[in-house]
Amino acid sequence: MAEAIITFFTGLGWDGAAVAAVLAVIPVTELKGAILYSAARGGEVLFSVFVAYLSSVLLAAVLAFTVPRTLAVARRSALGGKMTSFLTDRLGTRADRISSNAEKTGRRREDARTFGVFAFVAIPLPLTGVWAGALLSALLGLKPKNAFFALSAGNFSAGGVVFAVAMLAGDRANIIFEAFLCLALAFLLCAILKTALTRRRRARE
Repeated sequence: MAEAIITFFTGLGWDGAAVAAVLAVIPVTELKGAILYSAARGGEVLFSVFVAYLSSVLLAAVLAFTVPRTLAVARRSALGGKMTSFLTDRLGTRADRISSNAEKTGRRREDARTFGVFAFVAIPLPLTGVWAGALLSALLGLKPKNAFFALSAGNFSAGGVVFAVAMLAGDRANIIFEAFLCLALAFLLCAILKTALTRRRRARE
């Protein structure tokens, strides 16, 4: 799969940095996948990673300001409400935990929730990036500026870990990229199935 993606974009004649920038804003790959792609492809890896991070920062800024409003508008319709509920069901539990921890700490709730989103996005695994983090921020009611900080800082931390692993892997970076893609698809499928089963169980009750 990884080799096919590299071959596909190489055949299109796209510059490595341009491909990395695109992958950095796609929900399944995001910055972590873009970094692994850049390492596997070779060439100017540092520049590609830099461009990918800038692309993800721009995405974080857009999502931090638009996701809360988008969710609010979507919930006004039956179809939009169902889609919103489906997307946020899995993150709802995480949001409850973060809110609960925020209540227990002596810090300001907003600071504790911001840190909770940062910690979530900083996990160097698939589906814990800017997209999921933005939804989590909206569920927690974070202010846009705090959401943006948590998303961009968390993404930087996760990207740093993935970049270090990719550099240590050297010529085997394509294997890690392949594993990442398979893991991302597996996580996505499991999340969809688990959410669907949970909703069906709730409907029966």
